[in-house]
Amino acid sequence: MQEAQEGKRENLMLGRLMKQFACRYFYGGSWWGINLSAYDWADAEARARTLGIQLDAEIGAIDPAFEGAGVCERLWIILRNITRPRNQ
Repeated sequence: MQEAQEGKRENLMLGRLMKQFACRYFYGGSWWGINLSAYDWADAEARARTLGIQLDAEIGAIDPAFEGAGVCERLWIILRNITRPRNQ
């Protein structure tokens, strides 16, 4: 009976909007980045802690102008976002 209740809760949570978060981990002498899906910052922290990875920032929406940009413009936007102070 408890399993059925847990399944219902999971199904209700599937309807919630998930956000993307930037994370990183150290492996083989280098830092690697991955995206993590979570419902909010607290959920992302819990998931990152479980996976043993470092949570860096929430990933915002992709600007439509970015999609039409060339390689140089995309690189500039990525570098600007990396060096921008992080808000939590």
